[in-house]
Amino acid sequence: MPSDNLKVVPAGRPLNTTAIALMVMLCLSWGFNQITVKLALPDIPPLTQAAIRSAGGLMIILMVAW
Repeated sequence: MPSDNLKVVPAGRPLNTTAIALMVMLCLSWGFNQITVKLALPDIPPLTQAAIRSAGGLMIILMVAW
């Protein structure tokens, strides 16, 4: 099949400032989460840390869903 029949679909509109800020904050929160886990490891066991993070995430999801 020749490649002459392929159509190039233009990308959507560029990201606005709000979208960029949200992505940066998301990446920072993920990165900070790893640092926090490493710092808390001597005091709080990994399974307890995971339970605390999951409970916090559940609260956020419930607020968004409501």
